[in-house]
Amino acid sequence: MKLLGAILIVAAGAAMGLSKYLALKKRADTLDGLLSALGQMRGEISLRLTPLGELMRLLAEQGSGAAHGFFLKLSAGMENLDERGFSAVWDAALPELAVLSSDDLAAMAALGASLGRFDVAEQCAAINAAAARLEISAARAREALPAAGKLYIGLGLGVAAMLAVALL
Repeated sequence: MKLLGAILIVAAGAAMGLSKYLALKKRADTLDGLLSALGQMRGEISLRLTPLGELMRLLAEQGSGAAHGFFLKLSAGMENLDERGFSAVWDAALPELAVLSSDDLAAMAALGASLGRFDVAEQCAAINAAAARLEISAARAREALPAAGKLYIGLGLGVAAMLAVALL
């Protein structure tokens, strides 16, 4: 019975470490998805002059993960745009990106305050600024991911193994 308990403790430790690693991977994937969407957004605004409502629907259809949820909520919020401004709809959708750091969210919030308010060149400059900040975060997240995986899974296993030994 003690052996079964020890095995379960070790498995739980590994699962906790894996869970932390997967959260970091989700952040990196979300940043990659947002960067892709921002590139598409820049092209749609600068070349096709796509209206924001149509653009948010397009990004919602093509996105994945947390970025998909963000643009889906934005697209749905565009129906109530008459009652609220675009930046309020954008800010209401930001909680969908909860996996991001506060700096990443600040970059996205600043972008939302600029979209639809200024001319095309200024909107593209705001997209470029947000993309530059997110690219730095994405590069750091991707670079840290392998080491973080080893650290968190190893730490979870190590602590759980010590507890299991103490149990036996």
